[in-house]
Amino acid sequence: MVIECPKCKSKYRVEDLAIPTGGAAVRCLECSNIFTIYKNLLDIKLTPLKENEFEPSVSEVKEILRKNIEPEKKAPVAEKPSFLDDTEKSNNHRKAERLGKSLVKDIYLYHKDKVEQGRKEGTLVQLLGEEIKKSWRFYKKQVDAEVLKERNYFKDALNEIIAGGKEVFK
Repeated sequence: MVIECPKCKSKYRVEDLAIPTGGAAVRCLECSNIFTIYKNLLDIKLTPLKENEFEPSVSEVKEILRKNIEPEKKAPVAEKPSFLDDTEKSNNHRKAERLGKSLVKDIYLYHKDKVEQGRKEGTLVQLLGEEIKKSWRFYKKQVDAEVLKERNYFKDALNEIIAGGKEVFK
């Protein structure tokens, strides 16, 4: 496939298989313009919608309102088996750990110079305090309260990623 830079009109040959389904951003070697390339369009037949085709009828609206306003009598819910509680608990811990690492990696990526300076000078808390506080507030809102009581994955990630394995954050 041959592509052309929309800015400088330079042409390039690209293998179709190298282009992902959703397209890809590329940089022109001549002018450094970034533009998106796509595979050839698929030949999919599109059928126009008729006007008001998806508007619900009056009876459908009444039925929707009835279902949402009049609560249905529900059968009593059986208690979850205890093994499901353990699975759910471990899933919550995994999610909390992933979130903690993700937030701390973002701090590291956006403030790498401060991290390096803070490691050398021993001033990580002072240099990154505001960013850490923002991320911690977000972490607390997202993580299950029981998980927060049991383990602080955010602090673990700070010590592992930001402090380079040292226990700086307590």
